[in-house]
Amino acid sequence: MDMVFTKNANYSLPSNFFPSRSSSSAAATTDLTPVQRNVPLCDRISNAEALILGVIAEHNLPFSTAPVLVNVSKALAEDKKALNHLLLSRNYASYKMKFGVAKTFLQNTLKNLLTIKFSLNLDEATSNNNMRVISVLASYFSPSVNRVVVEHLVSLNVVTVSSENIFKEISEFFESNKIPWENLVSILMDSCRVMRGTKSGIETRIRNEKAPHLLDIDGDSCHHIHNATKKFCSPFDCLLENLMRDIFNDIKWSADIRNWLIDICSLLNVKYVSPVNVISHRWLSCCDGALSLLHMIELLPFLYYASLSNSDKTVYFSIICSIYKQRSIDSGGRAKIKEILKKLSSKNITEDGKRRKIE
Repeated sequence: MDMVFTKNANYSLPSNFFPSRSSSSAAATTDLTPVQRNVPLCDRISNAEALILGVIAEHNLPFSTAPVLVNVSKALAEDKKALNHLLLSRNYASYKMKFGVAKTFLQNTLKNLLTIKFSLNLDEATSNNNMRVISVLASYFSPSVNRVVVEHLVSLNVVTVSSENIFKEISEFFESNKIPWENLVSILMDSCRVMRGTKSGIETRIRNEKAPHLLDIDGDSCHHIHNATKKFCSPFDCLLENLMRDIFNDIKWSADIRNWLIDICSLLNVKYVSPVNVISHRWLSCCDGALSLLHMIELLPFLYYASLSNSDKTVYFSIICSIYKQRSIDSGGRAKIKEILKKLSSKNITEDGKRRKIE
């Protein structure tokens, strides 16, 4: 931030700058006379933009925070006197967040839950300090904004993730804040045994002991789609997933191959997109990987054509020619691609790399 300067200083101009002044008056004054000159608005806007971009660069913030910083700056500038006296250290900010902002938000949410029907969203995750945390969100219709809102209710730390412990923590939170169980309409959870077990799951315990009127919404659709997708793809022995992983590893672990593919992309007028690795427990990950492969489908034949034997190259050369024709590649571009294919063929690869290309 020390390198970002704003044009907030005036400039000094010589007294004889103005032609209307006589030489005698100029001699009576000093050589340099400070003249007040306003900085143009466009320059002030550019300086403000540079200041915000400097903060983003210095603190490694995502560019999506740029409009947020602009809106915050505009809101703070409305009360300049308060802004000049504003001090917010790290410890003070943490204290204000926990016992000020968070407490106020929670009180407003609890006040609404006392009189309004609501639903809960429960999910378990692991925090940065390896603690098991149950996040509880409340969804209800807010008369103040005239729409359905989803607000954070509480985060429960549990040592052992069991239906008994989670049910105990939720019950104690409801009782300590005097939240009526009658206002609870439904609970959205994943379909695991702890959450939705028919005998001792959390939903079953709450329905049997606290809220017999609880609706059965049959878990969230995301986990149902994941289970259905996993079952549907099981006969295919993960052929597509393994293909995407092999392509991802071939390009990730070789800078030469990646650079050559980028060169081929520029010759084919195709935007290079890095392949996406497939995560087995995320069903949407396979969709993302397949979409990236479809975008690069014309590039991949060049990658593996270079690894074929001479006899196999004669068989698949028609595919390369069809890509040339479809992309209208001239003789110069074909010669450059041919040189890249020679480099790919002569590159030494590991045994795992050979296995991925042969199998």
